[in-house]
Amino acid sequence: MSAPKEIKRLVERFQENRDVYCSSAYNEAQARHEFIDPFFKALGCDVNNEKGYAEAYKEVIHEDAIKVGGATKAPDGEKRFIEVKGRAESGPIVLTGAEVDKLCQLGLRAWLYIVTFCKSDQPRLRIIQDPISTLSPEMLCRQIQYLVAEDDWIRQGQEVSAGGNLP
Repeated sequence: MSAPKEIKRLVERFQENRDVYCSSAYNEAQARHEFIDPFFKALGCDVNNEKGYAEAYKEVIHEDAIKVGGATKAPDGEKRFIEVKGRAESGPIVLTGAEVDKLCQLGLRAWLYIVTFCKSDQPRLRIIQDPISTLSPEMLCRQIQYLVAEDDWIRQGQEVSAGGNLP
């Protein structure tokens, strides 16, 4: 299965303006508005709740609503709660206490997407289902954040190549 045309267009636009998007002046809100939301729309998700569902039935729940990632549907229609962490290169990721609590509560419905080498021409995506059961986060700062070492998360989930299918 090849990537939808809109996703290919987003990748091309990113590559054309890479220096701007990789600069410290380009923030998370801009990335969500210009790339992340359109990405999930291209996959068929109702990002803006145009169907008018009640909160409990929305296809996508934004961070400000549940304090942890969004929700989307897998290819089989299963609802996924996704926390995304990105790294300019590679290395450990940090989870907040609230993120760990929510991921733990959601169990098999929770997914951790780790994007590495975000500033390169070939970013990598690792997808881990039920990350709290499969990873060994190290507590930092009185349960505020948890460190997951790269050698821990690199052994879990599966890496997805550009244009590849989600598990």
